[in-house]
Amino acid sequence: MHRYRRPNRTPGSRHLAGLLSVGATLWPVLQATAEDAEAPPPHGSASADPGLLTEHQRSILDDALTRIEEAALRDDEAFLDELDELLSTYPRLADPIARHAMEMRPALMPGIMRILEQADGPEPPDTTRETPPTDRPAWWQGGIPGATHDETEEERAEEADTIRVAERAEEQAPPPRRNWSVGVGYGYHHLSVEERYGDDSTRLRAHGPVLDIQYAVSEHASVGIAHLHSEQLSTSGSLYADPEPKRWSATDLTLRFGREFREAGPRAYMGAGLHYERLERDNGDTLSGTGFHLLGGGGYAWERIELRLEASARSVDRDLVPDDFRGSRSSSLLATATLRGRF
Repeated sequence: MHRYRRPNRTPGSRHLAGLLSVGATLWPVLQATAEDAEAPPPHGSASADPGLLTEHQRSILDDALTRIEEAALRDDEAFLDELDELLSTYPRLADPIARHAMEMRPALMPGIMRILEQADGPEPPDTTRETPPTDRPAWWQGGIPGATHDETEEERAEEADTIRVAERAEEQAPPPRRNWSVGVGYGYHHLSVEERYGDDSTRLRAHGPVLDIQYAVSEHASVGIAHLHSEQLSTSGSLYADPEPKRWSATDLTLRFGREFREAGPRAYMGAGLHYERLERDNGDTLSGTGFHLLGGGGYAWERIELRLEASARSVDRDLVPDDFRGSRSSSLLATATLRGRF
């Protein structure tokens, strides 16, 4: 007769089997809990409160803040590059790193915010532009077949810039330069001779038409020749009394220095040159001499017309003074006013 025998079991095996069954039941729940614990905390939770960081995270944060302080001593571009690298390396510490960066360089806050926005994720595509309806071709929307709307706008912008540049070039075109000028006018000449050790003195006054031709070598220099012819003479004293003077003429060669001899507008200048003078008398006797003169003048020039006033102090040649008056004091002055044509 067969007898039933109770199987031999190790002590505690019944409890071990129970624990295994309970563990198999709770394993999915424990695995989900572990995954939630490893997931990065929401933005502004643990990263916003340094007290919730672990020792390892706190050491990483201290190193990142030190790097921010060192980068603050460099230029703006290097600072933003360093911040971008830190935020991309430690996204869970973005809040304290960005806050410290704003405190170190508040002037770069727009750039810091832009880096934060890029770290959060790319911006959604712009869908505001209307797409052309499918029942119409692309050229129906105002464009050219084979060209997009952006290309059309760029071409229009280039055409507008070209028109502005052309208009600016036309507006800034320099005015034409007038190198030559021919003037006619009137001149007055005064010659004075006084005895050095006597009371006798003589005055000779002459006035008549003037012809003047000048050429502007540059903006600051010009050379010209002028001729004065006078038969309107008056004398006082005994020097030129007998015989009476009949005709006076003078020819000047002058180099002038000033500003804007070629342009229109006001002008003032000084000059120096040589002159030749000739005095004819009734008896056919002729006195002539040469000398140098210093000149000053000014005026105003329009596009085609110019008005000038000049005065020159002139030396008197000894040939113009008779022998009886040698060693006397003499002076000569010439003043002219001319209306000139510029071309």
